[in-house]
Amino acid sequence: MAVAAGSTALIFVVIFPLVLATANHDVSRATKNPHMLPGRSVIVHLFEWKFQDIAKECEGFLGPMGYGGVQVSPVTE
Repeated sequence: MAVAAGSTALIFVVIFPLVLATANHDVSRATKNPHMLPGRSVIVHLFEWKFQDIAKECEGFLGPMGYGGVQVSPVTE
């Protein structure tokens, strides 16, 4: 039992911080250049919306109101 507990401790003390550091690096790089037009910084989450409805919302409201982007559900959902 002590070996299993030691292995678990090793994972959380050594490996888990390395995974977090790698994930944090990728996220911070992505947020430095979000590819938005100047003056736009707000992203709207339209999860589980149909693509036709997203297009209508973007063209009719979000774009004219100055929103910077839309985050949608993965295509596989």
